[in-house]
Amino acid sequence: MKFVVEHSVSTNPTAALAILAELDGDEVVHLRTHYRQNTLDPIWLRGLAAREPEAVVISADPRITRSPHERTAWLESGLTIFFLKSFADLTIWEQAAKLTKWWPEIVKQAQRASRGTGFLVSVQGRIDRVPK
Repeated sequence: MKFVVEHSVSTNPTAALAILAELDGDEVVHLRTHYRQNTLDPIWLRGLAAREPEAVVISADPRITRSPHERTAWLESGLTIFFLKSFADLTIWEQAAKLTKWWPEIVKQAQRASRGTGFLVSVQGRIDRVPK
């Protein structure tokens, strides 16, 4: 599977995760490989969906699920996204540790999810579906 980590998550834990995920045959890249940091969410959501419709997004910006404009762009994109709640408040070491710990369950959920599904991942690692 291909995972794209959105700008709200640092490139450092993303790089570490990419190395580990490769062991299972998965690919992890940061959104910066395609879009600048200041690219608006609707633009990269639509662009990524056109370029890689099967990609699964990892984001620490659950605001996308609540903002009408951004939510519409996400739902129209059909991208599956895992939204990490309160993740940006953690230190880089905590982010790396938690993301690594949660990763096997994120992958399992992503494999079973239909396109366009959203998930909220709590700081404790609980994964719940985002209602559409």
